[in-house]
Amino acid sequence: MKRRSHKKSRGGCLECRRRHIKCDETQGACVNCITAERHCQYRGQSTPSTTSPTNNEDDDVSRPAVVASSPGFIADLQESPGDPAVNLDHMELLIHFSSAAAIPEIERRGDARHATDFILKKSLEAPYLLHQVLAISARHLSVVNMSKAAFYHHMATQLQTRSISLFKASQLHVDSSNCVPMLVYSAMLGRHLLADVLANQTTDLISFLESFVQYVRLHRGVRAIASGNWTLIQDSELQPFIKWGSPPRDLTGKGSECDGLKRLLVEQSHLDEASLDACRATVDIFQVGFDELNNPSPERSPYSLVFNWTLMGPVEFFQLLERRQPEAIAIMGYYAILLHRGRHIWQISDGGIRLLRSVSQYLGPAFDPWLSWPRELVSTP
Repeated sequence: MKRRSHKKSRGGCLECRRRHIKCDETQGACVNCITAERHCQYRGQSTPSTTSPTNNEDDDVSRPAVVASSPGFIADLQESPGDPAVNLDHMELLIHFSSAAAIPEIERRGDARHATDFILKKSLEAPYLLHQVLAISARHLSVVNMSKAAFYHHMATQLQTRSISLFKASQLHVDSSNCVPMLVYSAMLGRHLLADVLANQTTDLISFLESFVQYVRLHRGVRAIASGNWTLIQDSELQPFIKWGSPPRDLTGKGSECDGLKRLLVEQSHLDEASLDACRATVDIFQVGFDELNNPSPERSPYSLVFNWTLMGPVEFFQLLERRQPEAIAIMGYYAILLHRGRHIWQISDGGIRLLRSVSQYLGPAFDPWLSWPRELVSTP
């Protein structure tokens, strides 16, 4: 399967150019380097911007990108030239978030105002959360205000990068005073990262998989810290929102959408037992996702698994994606359908159908039987 060409950023940092991935070109340190904890340096700089000491080997997806006790955390964070000063643009973002911006999983039908006020209140307690509030507001404006899309997108990237740096620098021990803003931050950052991964898709599936696994690594790392003491979170003021935004506890699928995929995994794959188990577990999660969409509960968001399955999927499955295992890539064709079912959500849009097209083109005719149902559902040639 031939790797397809993709558009490279002209002014990207040296590390992104070495890794052949798209750079967001944020001066100081780009999102890719902060996420992977690498030295970020641009041409013409005499010294690199350091996100953390690290080697040049690709990180294993099983290692969280954010670990509270890790020496890779930023100890003495300095303002970089790329950090935006607080200005009227940020005031616009705050007002937009208060009145119009889509918010994360805790938003419940008829309760959006309460949820928004709650997030704003918590953002005053945690600078990293406040920066992410502004970041996701800017990202939303880049979608709804196309005449200034590039301006808002750049601002969103700057603010998101800064929020990640602040979160890493905080080195927080989870307690009753910070568990709520940390969990809200995890939810908001996850949606923002996924929105960027889906929006930046090209026909080059390999670039998508690299970005997607990087997103999984960062989201799982932040959530692992935020959920460090679940008892505190359940007893906090976030408790009324948790049930609405949390995935179902029972991950046993009841529908039939994935039956053909399960059969093909048994009959036509050449995976070892551990890899086969990881694929089966992921397919089971997707089936529960379809069940939730087909029979929505009034007590839980039907889209919770669309955004959160990566937090509970087997680490081994994401390792298979890193190794470009065809069977794992074919399974992502079913995730594309979950995304397609949520295409009215601004963070998703047409991300599902674009992913399915990329998967189909990458795998070729040999995997037509694996993708026949997804293709039929979205009428993708």
